[in-house]
Amino acid sequence: MLRFMKIPIIQPYIDTYKLGLHDNRDGLMISRRGYFWGNLFCSFAGYVTDGIFYTTLLLLLLGDADTETYTYYMGLIGAVPGIAALSMLFSAFLFEHRKKRKPMVFLLRGIYYFCNIVLFPVIVMLPLDIHIKAPLFLVALFLKTSVVNLSNPAINDWHIYCLPEFCRSDFFAMNSVLSTVLNALFTFLLGLYMDYFKANQQLLLGILIMRGVSLLFIALEFGHFNRMEEPEYNKGLEEQGQTRPTIKQILFSPLKSKPFMTAVIIYAVYNMAIGFPGSFFSTYLIDEKGANLSYLFLSIASICGIPCSILMMSFWSKKIHQRGWLPVLATGMLLTIPVYLMNCFVTAQTAPIYIVSAVYGALISGCMGLPISNLVFLRAPKDLRTSCIALFFTTGSLSSALSAYLGSLFIAATNGHPILLFGLTIENRSYIYLVSAALLLAAMFVVLLLIRSEKKQGQSVEKTPEAETALPDSEDSQKSELPEEEDSDPMSILDSQDEE
Repeated sequence: MLRFMKIPIIQPYIDTYKLGLHDNRDGLMISRRGYFWGNLFCSFAGYVTDGIFYTTLLLLLLGDADTETYTYYMGLIGAVPGIAALSMLFSAFLFEHRKKRKPMVFLLRGIYYFCNIVLFPVIVMLPLDIHIKAPLFLVALFLKTSVVNLSNPAINDWHIYCLPEFCRSDFFAMNSVLSTVLNALFTFLLGLYMDYFKANQQLLLGILIMRGVSLLFIALEFGHFNRMEEPEYNKGLEEQGQTRPTIKQILFSPLKSKPFMTAVIIYAVYNMAIGFPGSFFSTYLIDEKGANLSYLFLSIASICGIPCSILMMSFWSKKIHQRGWLPVLATGMLLTIPVYLMNCFVTAQTAPIYIVSAVYGALISGCMGLPISNLVFLRAPKDLRTSCIALFFTTGSLSSALSAYLGSLFIAATNGHPILLFGLTIENRSYIYLVSAALLLAAMFVVLLLIRSEKKQGQSVEKTPEAETALPDSEDSQKSELPEEEDSDPMSILDSQDEE
């Protein structure tokens, strides 16, 4: 059925699809299908509720506010998700003792969708003063982000079970490409949709209609996730005679794993780098006082990056197999800096620069995205993994919150102070990316220092207990084994192309 799609660029993803969803060597094929389709419909629900819909809600909420009020609440909106992510610290206490976690996960996901689909637009529609509506929106945002972060570590611990080492990295690459294609398609179609309602001054009506559509996607998401098998959690502790972990183990077990704490440090610095612009740049792009780009233009920019992402994602996946996760991550950070620099020069007069930035960003997206996606699973120990995942993402979220807060202070301090570069007048919501580029460069050097440190200690930065879950007799599992660190020069990744 898929013979007509035997194209060199597409074939790696077709092979991954067959291996992941039609190979039942480990008895988890049904679970992988549930994972694949559940995440797909979860993405669909996000497309019609988040992105331009969330940004538009923010503009409807704060559109009539003065500059000082706008900056104040936008800064808080950017910082609240990171603060609410502290709820992840309690995830282990809620889930580690449970042998079956689906019911609690589904309950928390339901609360999350209620806040996102119902509370947000209702608050925006309230005929109240901005200083009443904005705090109410912040409370709803805090609740929504808290419950989703409370459930995420357990979801990750549950879902990664169906992706053993023999197919994990390639499966991530396939999902990333599929997500890129669908995101661009939905962005284009929904951009046309929202431009129609914008022309008729009915943006809120357009948002409400799509929230009704999202209910179908949410029902399908829950149905497919319900098909997924749950693993035997904390099996090692049970073998030692423990029926449930102690509070001390939940709190301190992650801190005792040096490889895992290395991953936590990398993730924290990375989030400091990418969190600094907050929501300022995204609102700047569509704000009439900023770049004033249409939804359609933003959609076209996303679509232009699709072929580039498809072309390069399998390339970066191969480089991970050849060089290792951390060297590829360091290279990805270096290659992402030009994206940030190009974003600084996006104005109403230089709109094509945004398309160039989007295309280049698509080309190198897998170089940083794939290693980051697997970083927590690469280093987390087998037992009490929900605790480890909670610490990992909590640290990242706190870093993002701190960075977003510092970004809001930067915007407040530079309001009314544009800079002149190459004959262009650039406002602060755009040149904030100069700071972000500097932070990302610092993050890259942290990764390189960690690679060199572990190399001197005679350790491989890619070694992971998860390798034990690979199938020993599988040719594919042998292909996914990672090289020793002495062969992983992060600056030589782009020196040569793989032979087909």
